Amino acid sequence: MNLKIENSINGIGNPDAKTFKKAVHYMNKNVYKNLTDTDIAKYCTSSSSTIKRIFDKSPFKHFTFHPTISSLYGS
Repeated sequence: MNLKIENSINGIGNPDAKTFKKAVHYMNKNVYKNLTDTDIAKYCTSSSSTIKRIFDKSPFKHFTFHPTISSLYGS
């Protein structure tokens, strides 16, 4: 994990810091895929709202998640 990401975790409390690290790791491994917040949440065994909340507390608060099909069509 690079220093920029490591420093950004300082403002996030545990256990959110662990989830944040896990999410960033997953995003780095899948950088060429169009990941959704749901994809990341499943990998982190968390909810989409938790992932969004954690990213809102980080310097990545302007990060935009791709919408899921279910959120677009309500299924």
